[in-house]
Amino acid sequence: MSDIIQFDNLAQIGLLKDIPDLTLPNNGFSEAINVRFINNAIIKMKGELDLGEFGNGNNDIIYVDYWANPNLTPNNGYYIYVYTDGTFDYVCLRSVSGDVVNLLYTETTGGSWQSTVFQGGNILILNNGKDVPKYISDIDNNTDASSIQAYDLPGWNDDYSTLEEVINLSYNSDTSNRDFSLGREIDFNITKILAYILDDQGEILHRSEIESVTTEGEFTISLDTATNTHIITASTALQSNYSIVVYIQSVDKVILTAGVIRSFGNLLIAGNLRETSVSSGETVRRLTGAVRTSDVAAPGSIPANWNPFAAGVSTADEFILSATGIVQDIVELQGRAYVYTNHSIHSISPTGNPNVPFSLSVVSSAYGAHSIDSVIEVDGKHIVVGANDIYMFSGHPGNIQSIADDRVRYYFYDNLHKAYGYKLKVIRNQRYNEIWFAFPNSNSTGKINEVLIYNYRKNLWTKRIMSEFDGISVGLVEFNSEVDSNQYYPIMASGNTLIAGDLTYTDKLNTPYSSLIERTGIEIRPVFDTESLKGIYLYLQSDDPVKLDLLISQKNNPSEATSFDNVITHDFYSNSGVELSDYKADVRITGRFMGYRISDGDSNSNGWTLSSIAVEIAKAGRR
Repeated sequence: MSDIIQFDNLAQIGLLKDIPDLTLPNNGFSEAINVRFINNAIIKMKGELDLGEFGNGNNDIIYVDYWANPNLTPNNGYYIYVYTDGTFDYVCLRSVSGDVVNLLYTETTGGSWQSTVFQGGNILILNNGKDVPKYISDIDNNTDASSIQAYDLPGWNDDYSTLEEVINLSYNSDTSNRDFSLGREIDFNITKILAYILDDQGEILHRSEIESVTTEGEFTISLDTATNTHIITASTALQSNYSIVVYIQSVDKVILTAGVIRSFGNLLIAGNLRETSVSSGETVRRLTGAVRTSDVAAPGSIPANWNPFAAGVSTADEFILSATGIVQDIVELQGRAYVYTNHSIHSISPTGNPNVPFSLSVVSSAYGAHSIDSVIEVDGKHIVVGANDIYMFSGHPGNIQSIADDRVRYYFYDNLHKAYGYKLKVIRNQRYNEIWFAFPNSNSTGKINEVLIYNYRKNLWTKRIMSEFDGISVGLVEFNSEVDSNQYYPIMASGNTLIAGDLTYTDKLNTPYSSLIERTGIEIRPVFDTESLKGIYLYLQSDDPVKLDLLISQKNNPSEATSFDNVITHDFYSNSGVELSDYKADVRITGRFMGYRISDGDSNSNGWTLSSIAVEIAKAGRR
């Protein structure tokens, strides 16, 4: 006598890579590649469409973004992409429906590219972390891609010197001596010291400009070799209730670069700063944990000033985060800018006070972001790839919630390539309520080659394996000579071409795109029984002929490796969506733990839907 066991609700659990297969529910999957769990079924995920060559010959595209320019939307837009010849990076613009390529500017290669839109999309800012950021804007009603130009951010590198306050305190002869540590060794090749003594009314009594280990005016500079810090010693001119103020200033003008720049209302915020001497090329200040805000921009324009030391500035300011770390990303949420370092979160909030326009506070010192573009806003919350977890954050540390734990958390971090992990990109594929975590896995040669996909409505995971690529965005697509208006698709750079995801059932070379689901370690009967698996039924539907391959495995010991070699294979066919010509496979194998793998191999270029699986079992004996 045999029993039929039905596996329904196939779209309820999704992919679970981290937990042992023996503990998986019957409708959970130990592997899922290029499928979606939606509409109460498993459907084949669409593949790729080659959008044509965008690079220059054999030069690879290393970055791509989509600019929804107001002059073109909602029916068109601009691709922004960067290709490299190994010496220079070439920043280009092209409309989706056009073939005019506009070379905007060229930089020496080696940066890490990112972008942000500003002023409601009228302006796009591009930054590679090693050069002066650029912005591109457009005049009203222009549709000519060739007329658009790129410009340096105004006020970004206007001639200025750094001026860092290191000491500001009131002196008390009863409790203090006249030796004050500057907290570090000073490099007098690129910086100098400005020291002041102020009386009890705040008037400057003495000022010294010190450029070496010496005595200058009322101050002596010496190096404390035990602590490797410079000490400034004030003369007897410093008396009780007087103040000492000391600045470190760059000797020459400096060049400012930033690892990341993001828009925040009508101003910009930059993080992970570096100031480099113009004359020597040496780093004056390496401020990995600092952010700088621009002045407020007039409507339709770009901020004119970034220098917090300039006279007459309004919101331009500089903040040093209280927790150590490298600023990875800055993302707005509910009227605040959240600054993510690699292991902390800080918030920047407007105060409404023109004298102190922003307040900075620590949100968490236990969570952070993995890299640039590893944070994305969805439905009033941030989804973040951190140093060791993928989590959801709604603005309060008590509400931080892992979305990967016990599912794909360890799988992801174990497989993220250690050398190329910084290429991780997170995008939102809104058409399917998905967040794509695109990353180079441990087999990567330097490109992204795997995507973990999180459905934020159903709270489940799946996986995509596709052509290797660099850069990923979401944008409109020209499909069959027409722009697919208001339908946004993932856009990826593969070699010297752009490709779009979710448009065909083939890869970029027009070859079939393979999908697979797998479930191993199924324990159907009580522990002392072995079972004979007599048959398996697939409730399969398709609008076109389709063939699926079914492989069955069995084992008697939980610790045995699962193998699908030399076992029964069966082909399932669908006839134009009318019915399945053969929906049952006769299996007849015996074992304690069963497994199955369902795939469409490399020969299928049609879609399919699997709504249920049933197995027919019979008791074979006791152990």
